[in-house]
Amino acid sequence: MRATKLNKPRAASYAAVGLMIAFLVPASASAGHPSTGHDAMTLDIEDYVGTLRIIPNTEDKIEIISVEDGVGNLGTLSVSTDEDGGVSVRGAPASLAMNCARTNGELSISFDNGEMHPIGDFPTVVISAPTSTNVRISMRAGDAEIADADNLEILAGGCSRIIANNVTDTFRLTTTGALALEMSGAEVAEIDASHGGHIRISEIRNRLHACLGRTSRLVSDQLTGTAEIYQSGTSRITLDSVTLTDITAELDGTATLQMAGTASDARMSLGGASQAKVSNGITLAHVDLQRAGRLLVDGVRWKGTGND
Repeated sequence: MRATKLNKPRAASYAAVGLMIAFLVPASASAGHPSTGHDAMTLDIEDYVGTLRIIPNTEDKIEIISVEDGVGNLGTLSVSTDEDGGVSVRGAPASLAMNCARTNGELSISFDNGEMHPIGDFPTVVISAPTSTNVRISMRAGDAEIADADNLEILAGGCSRIIANNVTDTFRLTTTGALALEMSGAEVAEIDASHGGHIRISEIRNRLHACLGRTSRLVSDQLTGTAEIYQSGTSRITLDSVTLTDITAELDGTATLQMAGTASDARMSLGGASQAKVSNGITLAHVDLQRAGRLLVDGVRWKGTGND
């Protein structure tokens, strides 16, 4: 099969739009609400700085296990419930001028160039929720552990470290900095990491939509279904094993995409000094190489013909 041309890469423009959205829109609106049933309960965490644990339960309700405010003026939380059993936890809006650092894995945070405080001085919340819960989190800084959920939507800053289990439906992530996130798996993953982030999702079972910029990283052990990928900056995506019906990838800057497995319809546009490395099982339907963009198939530079 002879590959044909695509239009000019749009990765840089997608990254710019994603960055604007990340700063201007709260997590619950960043990509629209996840699809929910009428009986689905929602756990909503907003303006959070601190430690968060969401643990599983077998009850058909969300339960507050413990809520601890921060030391002094480092965070007072408000908790409310609605008639459908949903729970909302809201932190006090913090100063925009925030610095953070990790030493031996321990997070410290300061505001307005003030004294650094360990994460233990900030609020701690433990909540139990059934798997059917839809979870939305807006987290500026802190550590979070999240149990299985139907849908999970996160807006997180660069001082955040998040470990999540399985999402049975849709996972949406918007970053505003170089957060670290590890996840067991999701049916659908929609990721806007145009402002950075190190993200690892072991398994994506149906669809990936990813926009990466700056120094962001995305790794997935197994990806099935379809994929749309837009990269700029020095971003890097590694997909260790894919089984795809189709994939669209648009790269710019010095972005890198590495992918092994099979895809029946791959469309790639590589601009700037970007580079894609794919295995021979990826069937190239359309390729557009601009400027210094490079495509390697099984380590051999692609020179204008299909790889089947």
